[in-house]
Amino acid sequence: MKPILPILAFAVLANIAAADPLPKSVASAPCTVPPTIDGILAPDEWKSAKHYSFDLEMIRLKPMAKENRACELWLMNSANALYIAFRIPDETLNASLNPIDIDFAVLAF
Repeated sequence: MKPILPILAFAVLANIAAADPLPKSVASAPCTVPPTIDGILAPDEWKSAKHYSFDLEMIRLKPMAKENRACELWLMNSANALYIAFRIPDETLNASLNPIDIDFAVLAF
């Protein structure tokens, strides 16, 4: 009989490490107090928002590579506005804009 415990352990760890992909359709939660738009994701401002955790495939140009990053998305809406908070972790500190070395993500509707 072949040992299956290592295979099962690997399958379980692989499932824990990877987040679900972002659904094709997402919902937002009602917003009673709008968040301050200042680039800071204060937990109290977004606690009523609909929260999604997912893996986002990122493409690096130099050197060419693909990697997944665990991202977070918060959505809420009022009668007049849609509020979106999007967190993509990045441990790279770009100290200069010469040459330009930026990360960007696109949210499409």
